Amino acid sequence: MRGGRRYRLLRGIVSLLVLRYLAEGEECGYGLRRRISGVLGEALPPGYIYVILKSLRGRGLLDAREGSRNGRRVVYYRITDSGMDFLLRHRGAVEAGRRAIEELTRFLEGRGGESARGDRDRHQTYWRRGARCAVPAGSPGRCAICGRPAAVRVPYANASFCEEHYPQWLERRIRRVADRYGMFDGVRRVAVAVSGGKDSVSLLHALAGLRGDYGFEVVGIHLDLGIGEYSRASAEAARRNFEMLGVEGRIVDLRARYGFSVPEAVRAVRRPACSTCGVVKRYALEEAAEDAGADALATGHNLDDVAQFVMMGYQSGDLEGLARLRPVIPAGRHYGVRSVKPLFLIYERDLAEYARIRGLPVAGAECPLRDRTSQGFIRRKLLEIEEGMPGFMLRLVQEFADGVQPALAERYLREEDVGTCRICGRPTSKGREICSFCAIRARALGTGVAPGATG
Repeated sequence: MRGGRRYRLLRGIVSLLVLRYLAEGEECGYGLRRRISGVLGEALPPGYIYVILKSLRGRGLLDAREGSRNGRRVVYYRITDSGMDFLLRHRGAVEAGRRAIEELTRFLEGRGGESARGDRDRHQTYWRRGARCAVPAGSPGRCAICGRPAAVRVPYANASFCEEHYPQWLERRIRRVADRYGMFDGVRRVAVAVSGGKDSVSLLHALAGLRGDYGFEVVGIHLDLGIGEYSRASAEAARRNFEMLGVEGRIVDLRARYGFSVPEAVRAVRRPACSTCGVVKRYALEEAAEDAGADALATGHNLDDVAQFVMMGYQSGDLEGLARLRPVIPAGRHYGVRSVKPLFLIYERDLAEYARIRGLPVAGAECPLRDRTSQGFIRRKLLEIEEGMPGFMLRLVQEFADGVQPALAERYLREEDVGTCRICGRPTSKGREICSFCAIRARALGTGVAPGATG
């Protein structure tokens, strides 16, 4: 690209591309310049991207924060709500522009002779640098990175990717989320909770791919919950992924370690199955992570999960529960390992595509104990809203994590409100003698529980 006129012509397109990439997560100017140059096929001139960033920030479409990368000071940019609205309002204009460019391209290729054909061939060569794509030639959409036919469309980002670049894009997004919330700062060994489903398996592979960048070790932990064939298939899927990656894998048999299975606990306790199972898994995973010598425990809660938790909390008025719903729970007096959720801003469908494209072994069966409650209804309604308003769940959860949760935590989470279980020594709510796990275990084993100890 040469000449000021050409850059002026491209400025509106580049501005929209900046907003489009920042809709995925925050990024520095260098990263934006590299990605947009890849789409255009030629490098943007030095300083060009920063002029656009300054303009967009001045209009309130972006905000910025200072950070560091490899010991150097870096400015990271993030799209604002106004910027997202601005981008979505231009959907029709972008479509009209695409049609106009196609018409102009047909005309210029017909009149431009060898020069036009040579330029076209050069870009086609650039596109061929990518790997295979599942979408046949002529299908709508091009990969935002290499320009080849797309295999996956990401509606909220208004972008498409081929099968080579989609996993790379998703792994970069997971890393940006982890970096933004400091999930792995100072971490040397990460325990990944692997149920065998697509979310946890995708998380295991993504973190295994990032371990060289972060300098941590990865160990996989699977809990055998004792739910018949479902648990056997889940354990086999976890084992296959551990072997595929060559990472240390630990399978913890719940009955062998604690004396009961999840079905036995569900029968003994008068509470929904998923709630009971959640308490048991959190406790067992934290202990297993500590036994593995990990300083962080990563779980596969995705964006859809967290959006559902947020809406359920709003609906029930559970402010204390919402205050505890955070992407990072630091280690401290009450928790031996840091708990992190690297996928909490990643859509479930994006993880399903990642697992499919990479051919990951996953256990596809649904848990037979899964509750059929109002949670499923709320989740379906959230997906319906997302269909009509791409990015709705992302904005819901991100604004909750950045604004609502910290305000609730300041009011409802106090150190003095946390007690200590008299049986296991782990945290429990103030005024309770034993924690929820020990209460469930006592009932499942038929050993009784002190009055007022459960809740």
